[in-house]
Amino acid sequence: MEQKYNKAIIIGLGKIAFRCAEKIKRSFSIEVELFDVNDEPSRFLSSNADKCNIKYLFGDKQEVFDLIEKEESAVLLLSVYNPLIIPANILDKPGITAVNLHHSLLPFHPGMYSEAWAVFEQDEYSGITWHFVTPKIDAGDIIIQKKVPINDRTTSYSLLYDMNEAAYKAFEEILPAIMNGSIKAFRQPQTANISFHYKKDKPNNGILDLSWDTRKISSFLRAYDYFAAAPFGSPTVKWNGEMYTWKKYKITPCDTASKKISVAGQKLIAEGSGLKIVLTGLESCGTCSDPA
Repeated sequence: MEQKYNKAIIIGLGKIAFRCAEKIKRSFSIEVELFDVNDEPSRFLSSNADKCNIKYLFGDKQEVFDLIEKEESAVLLLSVYNPLIIPANILDKPGITAVNLHHSLLPFHPGMYSEAWAVFEQDEYSGITWHFVTPKIDAGDIIIQKKVPINDRTTSYSLLYDMNEAAYKAFEEILPAIMNGSIKAFRQPQTANISFHYKKDKPNNGILDLSWDTRKISSFLRAYDYFAAAPFGSPTVKWNGEMYTWKKYKITPCDTASKKISVAGQKLIAEGSGLKIVLTGLESCGTCSDPA
């Protein structure tokens, strides 16, 4: 199979980064390196990279970027589930082509934790975008996009899983054309009122608003649900002048149409619009300055 590049470098974390590295290694006779951007070395990435004869890198981020900047051969640089910003001195090198995976249908939801924002804003669907990297984050020309549906049971965790599956299938589609240099791309549509999501941003600043209807309360809870992970920290709710956290939530259908809120022991119950939501393990975390 014809190829334009002598090396592929994948920067990222998680299973999706490894799967992309492995796909290139199996399909093309080139050197493949995997740069792990976890806070600590990933046993999963290191062991699987070793099994596939993929060079595993972990260390000071600037040192690794310096190594990439010194590359003299033609390099395909893949940013896959990567929170780091690729420096301009790398993007400006004529021998490097940089492609990024973004977990949304750009231009919508650029920035961090796009899956959570899609759930919180009650989007009907989200998706993934493979695009060329430019100095402006998540603004490069689009190579391919895939839609992923969202329903009233979708959590950030489940949506991210579905996105990664869609992303890998899309990567398989575009890889031959990327490698031989024939890939086509198109500019992102210009859309007004698009907000960039920074790492510090949280849906509704981490506060569950009991004035919402139960559908919106549900979307808030599911947006914060990353299973074992908690990138936004613990959300809180205001009740009778105090702030509370909770341990678990449960959402079930019910026949109640009109909204009502009640607290019994360590449970907060919200009913209405055909949903019953129960927060269990309520624990006070202080008095709020603006009682609700």
